[in-house]
Amino acid sequence: MLPSVAALALAAPAPAATFQDFDTPGSAYVLSQDHQPPAAQILAGGPTGHFLRLAVAQTANANSIGFDLTDQGVACTATIDFDFRITKPVTGTSGHGIAVDLLDTAQWGPSGAKGCHEDCNLAGALMFGFDTYQGPFATGDPNDNHVSVHYGGSTVAQIDATPAVDLDSGAWLHAQMRVDFANAEVSVDLGPSGGAATTVIDHLAVPGLAPFESRLNMMARSNNQIADHDVDNLSVTYGGSCPAVLGQWGAVQSWPIIAIHSVVMPNGKVMIFDGDAEKEGGVDNRPYLFDPETGTVSLAAPPDMLSTVSMFCGGFSGLEDGRVLISGGMNQLPGVGPPDTQIYDPANDTFTAGPFMNAGRWYPTLATLPNGDIAILGGGISGTGVNTLPQVFETATGTLRDLTTALKGLELYPLIHLAPDGRIFHAGPEFVTNWLDPAGTGAWTFAALTVFPQRRLAGSSIVLEDGRVMNIGGGDPPTETTETFDWNAPSPTWQSAAPMHYKRRHLDAVLLPDGTVLALGGTGSAGFNDVTDATRSPELYDPATDSWRILGAHSEVRLYHSTTVLLPDGRILAAGGGRPHGGSVDYYHFSAEIYEPPYLFQGPRPTITSAPDRVNYGTGFHVATPDAGQIAKVTMMRLGLATHSTNQGQRIVSLPFTATGGGLDLTAPSSNTVAPPGYWMLFLVDQNGSVSESAMVQLTSQRVPATPPVALVAIALGLVALAAPWLGRRLAKAGAR
Repeated sequence: MLPSVAALALAAPAPAATFQDFDTPGSAYVLSQDHQPPAAQILAGGPTGHFLRLAVAQTANANSIGFDLTDQGVACTATIDFDFRITKPVTGTSGHGIAVDLLDTAQWGPSGAKGCHEDCNLAGALMFGFDTYQGPFATGDPNDNHVSVHYGGSTVAQIDATPAVDLDSGAWLHAQMRVDFANAEVSVDLGPSGGAATTVIDHLAVPGLAPFESRLNMMARSNNQIADHDVDNLSVTYGGSCPAVLGQWGAVQSWPIIAIHSVVMPNGKVMIFDGDAEKEGGVDNRPYLFDPETGTVSLAAPPDMLSTVSMFCGGFSGLEDGRVLISGGMNQLPGVGPPDTQIYDPANDTFTAGPFMNAGRWYPTLATLPNGDIAILGGGISGTGVNTLPQVFETATGTLRDLTTALKGLELYPLIHLAPDGRIFHAGPEFVTNWLDPAGTGAWTFAALTVFPQRRLAGSSIVLEDGRVMNIGGGDPPTETTETFDWNAPSPTWQSAAPMHYKRRHLDAVLLPDGTVLALGGTGSAGFNDVTDATRSPELYDPATDSWRILGAHSEVRLYHSTTVLLPDGRILAAGGGRPHGGSVDYYHFSAEIYEPPYLFQGPRPTITSAPDRVNYGTGFHVATPDAGQIAKVTMMRLGLATHSTNQGQRIVSLPFTATGGGLDLTAPSSNTVAPPGYWMLFLVDQNGSVSESAMVQLTSQRVPATPPVALVAIALGLVALAAPWLGRRLAKAGAR
C-alpha cells in the first residue's frame, strides 16, 4: 500500500495580490484596452495621488479597461478593493455608473469583453454594478442609487446603496467586493474613501457560481449625461484554499530527464524516459524509474537496443503478466523508426529483445486484444513514409503476425481502442474513423465521420465508463470541442459533447476512478508547441452531467512531450514537456508535479485491507474493507502508458458488489473485450465521493486457484498439527524398510 495522501499533502500557496494606484510605473495591473474615445486617462488629484478617469464629462462616451492578469489560474476567493468617484450629470435621463467585472479567460481571453460598457449581463462573467440614475428607472431597479450583481448573463440582485453612500455625490468612495467561488456567494461593502464602511450585500448566493480563472475589467458609461467616472487604488487578492473543489498541487519536483514517456507498472512505479541522444545532442535517453511512495527517481536497467536506437517515440502496451512491450522508437533521425521491439520486466528490472517488426515504426500505437495479444498500428518508417502493415504480437509464441489484407496509412500515434466485439476502433486523429478486424490477415471497414471536420492532431481519445469513446481537443488551430461515439448503439455515429472551457492541443486526458475525466495541459495557440495561449488550468469532465469545470492550476506549462498518468494511490502525475521547444520559447521541463484531485478531500478515505492478487473473468472475489457499508462504487482502472497526448493502456470498468460484514463480495468483469487481460488498479469510492488507494489486481484468463474460506483453512491446519506426530512415525518406519 502506498502512503496516505494526507501524509504527502503540501500547504496551499499563499494568496496572490495585485495592485494599481496609477502612481507607480510598472505596478501589477497594466491598462490594456479602451472602447470609445476619448480614451481613459491618468490625472493628478486622486485620494492618494494620480487616478484613472474612465469616462469624461466633456462628451458622451463609454470605456472599458482591462487589467493584465498576474495571478494566472483558478482561485477559491477574490477580494477586490477600489476607490471611485462619480459626478452628478449636468443633463440627461439615462443611467450611468461603474462596473467591476471578473471575466472568465476561457471565454473572453486576455482582451476582455468588447462592446460592453457597464452592467452588461455577460455570459462567462461575474459583474458588480455601481449604478445611479436620473429620471425613470429601468425595470427592477430599486432606485437611483444601487449596487447590482450579475452572473452568467443574468441579474442576480439589485440592492439599495442609500444606507451606505450617495454613489454620485462627487466624493471619493471606497468599495470592497468579496467573492467566495467555492461557496458561490458574494459580499459588498461601501463607504467614504478612508472612512467606515457599511455592508450592503452580505453573503449573497449566486446560483451556479464556480471557480474560474479571471481577468479584471472595469467599465464606465457617461452616455448622454456628461459625467466623470474616476477610479483609484485598485487592489485584487486571489487566494483561499478549497481542495475539495479545486484539488491541490504539490511542489514542482526537479527530475534528471524530461518525462516524454510515462509507463505505470504493477509494482506501482512509473518508468519514464527522454528523447533521442543522437538527435538532441547528448540527451540522457536511459530509462528511469519514479517511485511515488518515496518520491525518488532512479536509473532502470538499460534496454538492449539503447546503443543503436532509442525507445523515444515508440509504442507501449502492458502484457497480461505485467511486463511491458515496447515497439519501435527513433533510429537517430526524426521520423525514422527502428523495427526493434523490447520487453521490460518490472519484477526484475530487465529488458530483453523481442522480434523484429516488418519495418520501422516511429509514433506507433499499441492495443491489447482480448486474448492478451498486442496489435501494433502505424508509425513512420522514414521521414516521408509510414508503416501501413498492422501486426499482432502473439504472446504465446513471442512472434508477430502480419495483417496483410489490412494495409492502411494512418496518422502518427493513431487513436485506437479495443471495442466490445473484439475489433479495434480507430477513433482518429483523422475525421474518418474505422474498424479493424484483427482476426486472420485483418480487414478494415468504415465506421463514421467525426463531427469535428478536421484532424484532431495532438488531441486525446479515451473510453468512458459507459463504453462511449470520447475525442477531446486537438486540431490546428486547436479546438475546445469534444465528441462521443457509442459503439454499443445499433447504428453508431459521432455526437457532439460539452466543449471544454479552453481550446487545447498537446493535452493529456486521464480517466479517474470515480468515472470522471481529467484534461490537463495544452495550448490554444495554432502551430507546433506554441506556449502563447497555453493553459495551466486543468478541467474535469463529468459524463453524468455532460459538463466541464475548471480545477486548480499547476505551476509549469505542460505541452508537447508532457505526460500525465493516474497513480495507484489516486493522485495524478504530470511531468515533462518542451523537447524541442516551440515557436514561442517554452523551456525544457525537467520537472514533475503531483496533483491530488478533489475526490481526495471529500472526508476520510475508504481503505482496502486485503484483496486478491489475481482474479479470473466472471468469478467472484472478496475485498476486505472496514468501510463496506459506505461504499457506493467499485472501479478497476487499467495501468496507463502515456506519451504525445495518447494513453495506450488506460481503461475503466465498474464492478457489481455486495457489502458483507468484513468487506465486499465482487464479481470480476466477464468480458475480455471490455476489460482486456493485464494488471488493473481496484479503487473503492464511498458515498461522499472519497476514493481509496488502489489494490493491484491481475485480471487473467488463466486459472486462479480457489481460496478456501478462512475457517476451513484453520481446521485444515489444526488437523495437520494433530496428525504430525503420527505422520512422522509412519515416515520413519517407511524409511527403515
